[in-house]
Parts: sequence; C-alpha cells; structure tokens
Amino acid sequence: MKVTLPLLTIGLAATPLVLSRDAPQQTETIDGRWEAQLHSGRQGVGVHMEMRARVDGDRWNTGFSLDDGEAPALRSALQRSGREEIAFTIQKEAGVIEYSGTSVHDEAYGDFVWTGSSQFRTAMADLGHGDLRTSHQFAMTLHDVTVAGVRGLQQRGYNVPAETLVKFAIFDVTPEFIDAMASAGYRDIDAEQLVRLRIFDVDPTFIAEMQDAGYEDMDLEDYVRFKIHGVSTDFMHEMVDVRMHLDMDEIVNFRIHGISADFVREMVDLGLDPTPSEIRRAKIHGISADFAREIAEAVSNALDFDDLVKVRIHGIDADFIGDLKASGLMDLDIDGVVRLKIHGVTPDFVGELEEAGYSDLSGETLRRFKIHGVNGRYIKEMADVGYDGLEADALIKFRIHGIDADFVRELEEHNFTGLSPEDLVKAKIHQWWR
Repeated sequence: MKVTLPLLTIGLAATPLVLSRDAPQQTETIDGRWEAQLHSGRQGVGVHMEMRARVDGDRWNTGFSLDDGEAPALRSALQRSGREEIAFTIQKEAGVIEYSGTSVHDEAYGDFVWTGSSQFRTAMADLGHGDLRTSHQFAMTLHDVTVAGVRGLQQRGYNVPAETLVKFAIFDVTPEFIDAMASAGYRDIDAEQLVRLRIFDVDPTFIAEMQDAGYEDMDLEDYVRFKIHGVSTDFMHEMVDVRMHLDMDEIVNFRIHGISADFVREMVDLGLDPTPSEIRRAKIHGISADFAREIAEAVSNALDFDDLVKVRIHGIDADFIGDLKASGLMDLDIDGVVRLKIHGVTPDFVGELEEAGYSDLSGETLRRFKIHGVNGRYIKEMADVGYDGLEADALIKFRIHGIDADFVRELEEHNFTGLSPEDLVKAKIHQWWR
C-alpha cells in the first residue's frame, strides 16, 4: 500500500531532510523511481543515488551517496560495460528498500519499494516516538537511524523530535561524538549547534590543536569560524615564525583576505614595523613590497603604511611621481603628491603652464591653478588682451571673480582701458561699466 506524503524535498549535499508536521500516516510502504551513477571524489570512486516519488500529486526527491559496502550488486554492475537488469536490497533497522532496474555502463535506473519495519516502529514508540510518521521512518531508513543510537542520545539528554534525529544521522551526530565533546569540556551543547559542529568538522581533535596553539576558552562558534575560514595550526605557527601574534579576530581577517606568512614577511622586511591591521590594509589595497620600495625611492619623506594606502587609493605610482619630478617638482612628499593627484595636477598640466611662461611653480600653486581653472589656454587669452606676465596670485584672483578676456573686451567697449589687475578686479566687483 502506498503512503500519502506531503511535498518533501531532501538534499543531503546541502540541506537536511525536510519533513512535514502533518499527522502520522498509518501506511508502511512507499514506491518510486531511482537513479544511480558512479562519481569520483577525494575518497575514491563512489555511488551517488537519486530517489523520487509522486504520491497524491506531491513530489518528493533526495540525493545521497551510498556507504562503502552498501549495494555491492549495484556497484559491480556500474563498473561493467554493457546493459543488464539488476535487483538489490538495502536493509536497515527502520525498513527495507528493494530496488529493481537497468544498468547501462556507469549509470543505472529503475523502481524501488520501501517497506517499514513494524519492530522499529514499536521500539521507537517505547522511546517516546509513538507518533512516528511513515515519512519519518522512511527517512530514518535512508540515513540509518538505529534504536540503540536514539536511546544513546536520550541517555545524554537529547530527547529530540524525529526531524532532529534524521538531521543527526545525516551529519553524524552520535552519542560517541557528544561524549568526546563533553570530554573536551563542552557539555549540554544545543542540538542545532551539534549539527553545525559536524557540518564544519569541528571536533575535539581540532579544538585541542587550537588550544595547544594558545587559543583557549573560546566559544564553540569561534572554532566554527576558524574552520569556515581555513584556520589551521600550521597557519598559526607560520604567523608566529614571522613575529605576528594575532588575536582571534585578526586570525580570521588574515584568512579572509588571503594573507600568508610570505606576505607578512615582505611587509616586515620593509622596516615599517607593521601592526596586523596595517598588514591587512596593505593586502586589501594591493600594496606589495616592490610597490612600497618604489614609492619610498620616489618621494622625499619617510613612509608609513598610511602613506602607502593613500597613494594606492588615489592611483599613484612611482611613474607618476617621477613624471612630476621631471616637470620640476623635486621635493615632493606623499601628502603633496596626493593633493596634486586629487585635483588633477598632472605632468602634462605642468608642461602646459611652462609653455605659457609659468615654470618652477610650487605644488600648492599648481593645485590652486587647477582648482580655479588657470591653465595654458586661459593665460594665453588674458595675454592677448594685454594681461601677460601676471603674478600667479593675480591669475587666481581673476578666475575667482570670473574675469576673462571677454570681460576685458566688454570694459573696453565702455572706454575702460589699460586697467591695472587690481582695478580690473574692482571693476568686476562694482560693475563700473553699468
């Protein structure tokens, strides 16, 4: 007899079995379709299975890898060439699944029938799961939930619902794992936290390694963060070797940003005595040892990491500084270079002013010229109407007050000619021609 299931989706690779909370069903049989294929992984060649069923219009599917030793007939068939009919059975405490179908080279497919174990259901009722649904029992068959395992969990204080028992089985949360964590000093761990520890492979061995490296009295979630970001004792020892003694957050940040011992060593060798925060900023902004040396050789002042970050942020490199020097700006410090870059003072701009007769200007004057729009073209236009050879400050004042060649011509039309730079500014301010 078929079971009536709510819509279920099981994805073992990413999510645990999702089970409906509807009332338990009384049927004990499910049938459906299955597929299998060989796959290669880190532990060698395995068998991946997909199972699906449609019951009362609802669809259910799951994917999982068979344990070593399960379904030897299927494994053998998948490793043979040609086409053949196959049949095999997987027996677990919670039930039995009978498979039949066809194998073609390294793939197979067919039908399955699951039959639940009445003895298992009775034993689970004795353990407080008298409302065990057929869908739960089917999932427990797939993931090999045993009565002894459930009893062991309860003895350790985990009287959890059927959904959690399935989740524990998927992620290998066992009484033995709970005991090992207790021995490591972590008792009464929340059920969801136990699953999280298993997902990220945090176990007593890893915790002991971290504690031996000096990271003691950490929360379990801190160890999870270490695992997520690939923190290992080898990494920690490498940091110690390069004189980096990091706290927990700094270790995680180093791993997030891909900071290696070699990179730290390069930064230390610059002689800037960097802090962990400075090394992280250097990595974020793409500062290499070669870049730092090139900038240090190009400027006149001693550098620190803030200086290197500033030049990186503003897209300054040694070539840019060298070109400015070639334009006559010799004693440049980092702050001066940054100000010039921010305001768009380039070697071409400096050359343009030199052609207009303005050479050997200070960095500050060049910056003010750029801010107020004093360029080679403006200087030439003002020279054409009689205002050539002006002081830099006069040109800047002209631009501040909106004085240009057209304004001078307009004054001349009103018989205001030959005005001094000072009078020209007054004329603009007081509108003499009106």
